[in-house]
Amino acid sequence: MTGKMAQNYDEADIIKDYPEGWNEKVGKYLPLPLNGSNTLVISSPAKRCQQTCKLVFGFEPAMINQTFGEFDCAALGDRKFWEMTRDEFEKLVPLTPFDMQNRAEEIRKCMHQFKNLHYEHVIIFTHGMLIRYMYHFINHNPNISAYDVINSNGFEFSNLDLMTWDLEKMTTEVYRYDDKKMVC
Repeated sequence: MTGKMAQNYDEADIIKDYPEGWNEKVGKYLPLPLNGSNTLVISSPAKRCQQTCKLVFGFEPAMINQTFGEFDCAALGDRKFWEMTRDEFEKLVPLTPFDMQNRAEEIRKCMHQFKNLHYEHVIIFTHGMLIRYMYHFINHNPNISAYDVINSNGFEFSNLDLMTWDLEKMTTEVYRYDDKKMVC
């Protein structure tokens, strides 16, 4: 919430309480992984993603996968990214569109592998910057800069929002935690 990058990000203990009203606003769009269902639940290695899964579903994710970890912006330290110029940000975080596109391709391959394993749904607990880039990647804007992605230029995605991805149609739907509007 402060805009500072958490130190030791993957071990940051951030989530403490079930988000009020989340189930009614956003959670209703999730396919619940019930006993015997064909839903795979995956998490980034970050502790807060695993905690969010446990709060939402009452159990740990079935798989932890580094591919769904956040892009590395640790070099920002205590600096607030929205107070930086593009040049300042890019000197500290040399993350290129090519780097982000390679990660997106890895994610697409993973998703197709899960589909080939006949999972009906795959639910992933991951990070805002990765989700924002995936939105651009899926919607034919893979060359967006990391600076634009982290600053939500062109697509905003907040904590506890939900994005769905249809692999066949290559479309997304976004459900907002802070209101009931849907963005396609």
